[in-house]
Amino acid sequence: MRIELIKAFTKNPQEGNPAGVIFDADNLSQKEMIRISAELGYSESVFIVKPTSDDADFRFRFMTPTTEVDSCGHATLAGAYSIYLRESFENLKIETGAGFVTVFRNKDGSFMMKMARSELGVEEYDRKEIAGLLGIDEKSTLHFPIKTSSVGSPKLMIPISSLEVVRSIKPDFDAMIKFSMKHPVNGFYAFTNKL
Repeated sequence: MRIELIKAFTKNPQEGNPAGVIFDADNLSQKEMIRISAELGYSESVFIVKPTSDDADFRFRFMTPTTEVDSCGHATLAGAYSIYLRESFENLKIETGAGFVTVFRNKDGSFMMKMARSELGVEEYDRKEIAGLLGIDEKSTLHFPIKTSSVGSPKLMIPISSLEVVRSIKPDFDAMIKFSMKHPVNGFYAFTNKL
């Protein structure tokens, strides 16, 4: 087993989204993978195993410190980049819990992935409750529906009025975990188009 740390979405090693990348993980149980992910301490780690389908080059299993998730964008790119360092490719087809993902290497050396089409959730979440979980005023959210969006793992999309408000967020992590246990939400994504 070999473990690497790769940061996605950046060229600067001081920035980006870190993910643990674990090769040769075929003999690990889910419980062992979760334990390793918890020890690494990143939001997700990717375990690279043999695919169950002849249509894929590799199978990626994504673990948080507490559970397995079907997909993770930054860990997918981190795993693909680690594979590229070992054996270069133009594109790589990956089997995940959310279906197949293809990662392409662009001419400029960057990587891009093609995932399943995003699905917008039906349920609208209470603006005041969500603002409270983020430690901001309800009026700091934009008047768009607060819903989940998913390509395999539902994320709560929260429109915020400005970048200044995004930077002022002080999340109540314990309350967010409780909320996520009651609702099909696997992450809070506060965003703004107002710089």
